[in-house]
Amino acid sequence: MDRRDFIKSSAAGAAGAAFLSSLPVNAIKKSAKAISVTRVLGNTGIRLPIISMGVMRSDNPNLVKAALESGIIHLDTAHGYMAGRNEEMLGKLLKDYPRDSFVISTKVKAVGQGGGSGSKKDDPSVKNLFDNFDLSLQRLQMDHVDILYLH
Repeated sequence: MDRRDFIKSSAAGAAGAAFLSSLPVNAIKKSAKAISVTRVLGNTGIRLPIISMGVMRSDNPNLVKAALESGIIHLDTAHGYMAGRNEEMLGKLLKDYPRDSFVISTKVKAVGQGGGSGSKKDDPSVKNLFDNFDLSLQRLQMDHVDILYLH
């Protein structure tokens, strides 16, 4: 996709969002489920909608629930958002939803100097990364996430 196509697609998406925000809630639910434009994420086979919800500052589960009910299925959070309370809120909410009804992505950050022994396994930043990811899975009450980003 070249720059011109990207700009056209972005403008169309913004116009669609503006249109949907002017509709009553029932119309949004019907529209969102009827119009689900998706893209495959690289070679992963994961099919993502072009609209997702960044849950960074959402501490209200009702907001996320409304997004899910309106057809938004991709939720993006991170280990550090709201000092972990964001993942905890999602975990409590999402346990009541079938695991295949949403796509969840989270981000973890490796902290440490790294390097000393030359072995990646012994690198403190790598160990920290996996420790943070394990904690994220506990908070989310899940055994896996669909997408993991290095933040």
